[in-house]
Amino acid sequence: MTENTRKFGAAATEQATNLIENTYWTATKGIRDYNLKMLEMAQVNADAAFDYARQLLDVKSPSQMMELCSAHGRKQFELLTQQTKELAAIGQKVATETGHQGLQAGCLTSVAPRFKP
Repeated sequence: MTENTRKFGAAATEQATNLIENTYWTATKGIRDYNLKMLEMAQVNADAAFDYARQLLDVKSPSQMMELCSAHGRKQFELLTQQTKELAAIGQKVATETGHQGLQAGCLTSVAPRFKP
């Protein structure tokens, strides 16, 4: 093996290692962001449940109760729809970022072993 081949192999191996590390850290950050969003949503949902319970205590008639139940159901459905979209967007972002980096790392790791020093 020539010196240039060894240098190229070492550089390719180092670059592949860096890409794999970056992919790992990107995925870790994405998982953290996803979990933080889930905690935030859990808090919002818990607050909504307690607000609903407080409102139920003030109900004076069956028709008022039905109206409250309907309004709460609609509000929760809209909230769930919004939360699902937010989580899907975070998941898509993580998948795209890690997939792109992983693809680059995969290309380099398949080349690098041929040029081991």
